[in-house]
Amino acid sequence: MSTLTKILIVVMVVLSIFYSVLAIQHVSVSPNWKQAHGSERSRRLATEAAARNDRMAKENLIGQMEDLQKANSQLAKDAEDRASRDKVAIAQLQAENARLTNTQEGMHTKLAGLEGSVGEQVTMNKQISSQLAERLAAIQELNDQLRKTTLQAQELSRNLETARQNVSVKQTLLTSAEEKVRELHEKLRQGGGTALVGGAPVPIPSVRIEGRIEAVSLEDNVAQLNIGAASGVEKGMKFILYRGSEYVGDLTVAQVEASNCAGTLSSLQAAPQQGDKAATDLMVD
Repeated sequence: MSTLTKILIVVMVVLSIFYSVLAIQHVSVSPNWKQAHGSERSRRLATEAAARNDRMAKENLIGQMEDLQKANSQLAKDAEDRASRDKVAIAQLQAENARLTNTQEGMHTKLAGLEGSVGEQVTMNKQISSQLAERLAAIQELNDQLRKTTLQAQELSRNLETARQNVSVKQTLLTSAEEKVRELHEKLRQGGGTALVGGAPVPIPSVRIEGRIEAVSLEDNVAQLNIGAASGVEKGMKFILYRGSEYVGDLTVAQVEASNCAGTLSSLQAAPQQGDKAATDLMVD
């Protein structure tokens, strides 16, 4: 039996005792005790009916209280179950939150590392870009130098080709001159100290005579040699002019003195200069 039910029973007992005392007192002081007794009986019956009604109400109330207690117990159990489930869910959420927090911290750490790596990469890219710009400038300079060198090589190649052509021409002229010299020597051996060249007698020395140019006048087309009659030079004698291995031209003696001579220039392949050698044949040093 619950505490509330016990309280209701005690209240009902106290009320019953109170009503009994009131009834006895009323009967004892009432002049018409029969009438009072009847009234009291009626009142008692009404009180009993009220008590029965109260008892029934109490029993209904007790039943409702028990139902409420059962419902309350069920609700408490449901609340306890729900609280347990909520605790489990909260624990799971806390664990998930802790995991997410750890993951977030790890991601922050990785992000910080990536930011550092990106900063280093940016710095490295700037350095590489600077080096690349310097190398491109160096390559451009090398290309310019290569272009200039190529142009110079092309010019040198053209000059070389021109020189080869000149050498070929000069070689042809030297070959022709050698043929003439051999022809003159042959005629000298056969006919004495003169030979006919172009219909005019040309003195041919029996030994090789050589000297060098002392003065040149290209305007007058004449040159002076440092050898003369003392060296066996005669008027009309022909000298071959050369500079090193380069054929310069011919000189035909027109005037002879003891230590020098002068003559006209012909078959020039280059401008005669002071110091160029002269010889009666091509058997040069």
